[in-house]
Amino acid sequence: MTIPNVEHLLDQANRLIAPAGRGAARQVDLRRAISNAYYAVFHGLLAAAADEFIGRARRHSADYDPVIRLKRSDATVAVEAAHSALSRFRSVSGQRRRVFLALLLFPPR
Repeated sequence: MTIPNVEHLLDQANRLIAPAGRGAARQVDLRRAISNAYYAVFHGLLAAAADEFIGRARRHSADYDPVIRLKRSDATVAVEAAHSALSRFRSVSGQRRRVFLALLLFPPR
């Protein structure tokens, strides 16, 4: 599965809402821009959360290093970590989810 490029989604949204001469913007362009903005945040947060729980280096090795030899236990640990992270996230209140997401976006200094 390809991970969407967040910057591309936002660039495309900006192009869709940029004034293009006279007249009102087309509804289809405004709708696509809003959808792209949503997906940019959605995929950006997903990537940040996955980096925290699974590890970017581990995912990068799994995706791009043809030499690395993995064991079933490596995959099992990653899948269990993902299940655990999602389960814990779903089990907390909406307020705590918002705090968590805010901390992903704006880590404390």
